[in-house]
Amino acid sequence: MRRPILRALSRVQLLQSPTKTIAKTIPLQCRHNSTTVPAPASSKPPPLSEISEQLRTSMRSLPHPVIILTTPPLPSSSDTTGPAHDPTGHGITLSTLTCLSLAPYPLVSFNIKTPSRTSLSLHNSGRFCIHVMSSSPHSAHVANIFAQLAASHTTKQSPWEKLRGKTEVVDGVPTMGREDGVLSRWSVVTEKYVDVQDHEVWVGRVVGVEELAGEEGKGLMYQNRRFRNVGEEVVPEFGGMGEGVAKIDVEAEAREAAGGRYKGVVSDYVNGSEF
Repeated sequence: MRRPILRALSRVQLLQSPTKTIAKTIPLQCRHNSTTVPAPASSKPPPLSEISEQLRTSMRSLPHPVIILTTPPLPSSSDTTGPAHDPTGHGITLSTLTCLSLAPYPLVSFNIKTPSRTSLSLHNSGRFCIHVMSSSPHSAHVANIFAQLAASHTTKQSPWEKLRGKTEVVDGVPTMGREDGVLSRWSVVTEKYVDVQDHEVWVGRVVGVEELAGEEGKGLMYQNRRFRNVGEEVVPEFGGMGEGVAKIDVEAEAREAAGGRYKGVVSDYVNGSEF
């Protein structure tokens, strides 16, 4: 009896499988050594569904942190020349940054819409810098420069020429300084990424944090299509959390307001078991 022939799927076939989502781990040193990097294809995105439009409208009510991510320049080749190729490096304004974990080592995550030359640079170099921006008019201007939402792929201009301060290259990654509204800079190496529809979700390991403006600075936010400042503290209606809260008074107010249904929940908050 002849044995069945098991055909090995290529890595490309696996990654393109519609039934699986595969996380790709990126080593600290670049795996991609090719000097030819294909330019992102330009295509008009399909129209959003009704539920997608509703979700986008709802998400606009939430504030998001504004950060600028920069990467090394792509290798010089005929595929990356033109207005979109910058010998200084690449960068993008993001509002999806989050701290993923702190132990055993610090991880952050974010996502990038593809195609993107910043994404190609992440794959090529494995290193990047995160700039936490201050809530100032110039910081918002710099964020606009790196976003260039109204510019097409072929008309985008180099953001580095429009900065106030000097660009410093650290481990091959171009970085900005305090003169351009940067509160802190994080040196990050890529850990892994996942392809999700027209986006890549990236995970990076933070290997260095440099504070440029002290801990009192307030970060730039983005909400309802406008840049925002951090507003006033919102105190919970039954008082603050942790020490200094009168447990009996809080429980009494909760019972009066809801007939005692939330007594246990309020007690948990006071004891800090929810945090």
